[in-house]
Amino acid sequence: MGDKAAASGNDPKRARDESVEPDDVLSERAKREEISARLASIIEHSNDAILAKDLTGTVISWNKAAERMYGYPAEEMVGQKLDRLLPPDRKNEVMEIVDRIRRGEDVEHFQTVRQRRDGERISVDLTVSPILDTEGEIVGASVIARNITDQLDRERAVLRSETRLQIAKDAAGLGIYEWNIVTGIIAWDRRIRAIWGIDREEVVTFETFAAGLHPDDRDSTQQAIDEALDPDGNGRFEAEYRVIQRGTGAMLWIRATGLATFERRQPLYLVGAVQDVTEMRRMVTSLEQADRRKDEFLATLGHELRNPLSAIMTSVECMRRGAGDPDSLYDLIVRQAEHMTSLMNDLLDIGRVTRGDVRLRRERLQLADQIDLALKTLRTEIEAKGHEVEVSIAPPDLVIVADPIRLEQILINLVGNAVKYMLQSGTITIDAGVVGDSIEIAIRDTGIGLPDEGDATRIFDLFYQARKGSGGLGIGLNLVKSLVELHGGKVTVHSEGANRGSTFRVTFPARAVTKPSTPPSDTALPTDLQNLRVLVVDDHEDALRAVGVMVANYCETRTAISGKIALEEARRFRPQLVLLDLALPDMNGFEIAAAIREMPGLERVRIVAMTGFGDSETTRQVEEAEFDGHVLKPIPIRSLLDIFRSTLEGANGDTTESA
Repeated sequence: MGDKAAASGNDPKRARDESVEPDDVLSERAKREEISARLASIIEHSNDAILAKDLTGTVISWNKAAERMYGYPAEEMVGQKLDRLLPPDRKNEVMEIVDRIRRGEDVEHFQTVRQRRDGERISVDLTVSPILDTEGEIVGASVIARNITDQLDRERAVLRSETRLQIAKDAAGLGIYEWNIVTGIIAWDRRIRAIWGIDREEVVTFETFAAGLHPDDRDSTQQAIDEALDPDGNGRFEAEYRVIQRGTGAMLWIRATGLATFERRQPLYLVGAVQDVTEMRRMVTSLEQADRRKDEFLATLGHELRNPLSAIMTSVECMRRGAGDPDSLYDLIVRQAEHMTSLMNDLLDIGRVTRGDVRLRRERLQLADQIDLALKTLRTEIEAKGHEVEVSIAPPDLVIVADPIRLEQILINLVGNAVKYMLQSGTITIDAGVVGDSIEIAIRDTGIGLPDEGDATRIFDLFYQARKGSGGLGIGLNLVKSLVELHGGKVTVHSEGANRGSTFRVTFPARAVTKPSTPPSDTALPTDLQNLRVLVVDDHEDALRAVGVMVANYCETRTAISGKIALEEARRFRPQLVLLDLALPDMNGFEIAAAIREMPGLERVRIVAMTGFGDSETTRQVEEAEFDGHVLKPIPIRSLLDIFRSTLEGANGDTTESA
């Protein structure tokens, strides 16, 4: 019975035995559970946010690190869409990642932005992997997220720092190098490679560096390097040397600095910077040359002023003692005074041209008359040296449009230059005519010429003199060049060589003209000039006396040495014209002018500023104060007579004389 029951499988004992799993099965399950628990613990305590989501983007699991990173507790996220973590501009990103997971792709180190519960945006690095079911089907994805906000901020800070460093290097023109003394290899950045003319692929060694040095600088540079690499020194390297650029042959001045590092008294590295200081060197050289020229100019100025002063003072003493011919001594004084005035005017004009203060007053002029005026000014010097002058103008009535005062300056300087540099009696030839669309004036001399071809360019430089001690300050031709160019013209010089003379050629643009202006004549004076009432105001006693005597030769004149006296004289004398110095001790000229014009009956009195200041600021102030003119001391007689004429004619235009 029992055997039968056993055979039929109905044995209760056997049934109980078969319901108990074998020990090896229990052991395997326990291991799996232990591993699962361990993995769950690792996930829960990981510093990285770890979460799982299904293929709809719904959160399945959410660890503590995710809570810390995003600010949402697990109970608020599990079962919810991940969309709440996405900023508005990244709403489609979750499903895009899910689509990639569906295709079986792993998403590694995907950097993006997420939004915390408090609204703060953080940068995250995501690694997303598919989750498979028992059948191997993809049912979701696991996400490991790391907050890299601080890391990216540090990287950006480093990048900004490197960018600022590069900008600073570029601004300073710095190149950086590192010389590995053990291997002999030098790391150069692109700037240093460009200086040496080395391409980016070439390996640079000390021999490469040395080969680019100017031969004259190799020993001194090597000495500076040896001192830097001396373990008993301070390790600092400083040197200036020249580099001959490969390929171009250009010579560049380099300033180099560096610092050596040592290990057990052995030099390992020399790291530093180089800077191209070629332009700086050029500027320093230019400044040194300018300083030398300044010293030479001051010495020349002293020489040129002492000569006429000596002649004037000696002549005055002779006249006082009754010695010599008074007429000859008078002519000598006038000639030397005019020479000093010319020097001073040239000096002032150079400053005005440089500052852009010169304003041209173009007129239609008969060129022959302008050349004649210049020759009259120089007649005494020309005759004293026995020179002859030949003038040819075609057509004879050729008209030029130019500033008459500036044109006269140009002609006087060019002809005067010829007179000065012809050591023996010779011939000065002046030819003028129309060449194409220009009017050309050529002035030839038979003087010392130009021995050096470079003189043809340098002769127009400020303070340059072809022959020292020949007179002048070396500014006349520079002024000629500037004034000609202001007219839109050009001046050049040509010489066949030493003692073969020179030809200065000036071209002016030809302009359509109808008839020339009539040059002023000292003799064409109004008949009632003696009735013109003129008040002269100046605080310099001798200057006031001299100008007063000159004006009194033509007009009824009163003088005043201060502002107070000027106002008293104006009330009594009722002047039609006031020649007014601007710098008086008690009142300035602007205050005096305003006070005079407030006097009844003197509202329209003509007031001309009389000053030694020819700068643009003074000119501006004079114009704003509505003076009727502005003349510079010493006042040329021609300018004075022009002022008299315009006053009698009732003209209110400016009369400005700067020569």
